[in-house]
Amino acid sequence: MRRRIRVSLDEINIVDDGADGDTQASFKIWVLNGVLLKNRFDVPELEISDSPSPGRESEEYIELAAIGPPVDVVIGPEAVTQEKLHRNDSLAIFTRGIANVPLGEDHISGNFLPGPPVSSGDPSEAFSGTIFDGATFAIPFGAASEIVDRAPFSVRAMPLSDHEFTYDVSVTISIDYR
Repeated sequence: MRRRIRVSLDEINIVDDGADGDTQASFKIWVLNGVLLKNRFDVPELEISDSPSPGRESEEYIELAAIGPPVDVVIGPEAVTQEKLHRNDSLAIFTRGIANVPLGEDHISGNFLPGPPVSSGDPSEAFSGTIFDGATFAIPFGAASEIVDRAPFSVRAMPLSDHEFTYDVSVTISIDYR
């Protein structure tokens, strides 16, 4: 049995831009399977607002496909052994955003706090710290129950200091077997 996981990065929802008026921000998004870094996306600095997007009731929504490189991550197909079917497998979406504040200190928000390196040179060393609730999508156990068809999943980036910059990253997750 070979499992394939597809993660489509959909949008960033600016809940609070942390500024009076509009500002600029850049974002980083990492996709991890278990402890392995699978891909990283850098969203260059762009104008953000917490005013409603056209056609939306409140808050701004930024479609990731419209501003950057391909935003799909495919993991596998990978052989799934009986041992792997019974372990606690997870998918994590980590994010960090930096909002510019004119004449002030940048506002940083995220859904994890980096920790000390697991081992020198390990590409996942930045993610060995504290993970906020809601950053991981638990993959169900066993092939019969693991099939997921375009399940929506959203993570919230909270302020890491004394400010209000808050946003969500929404993705769609699919898991199938070949």
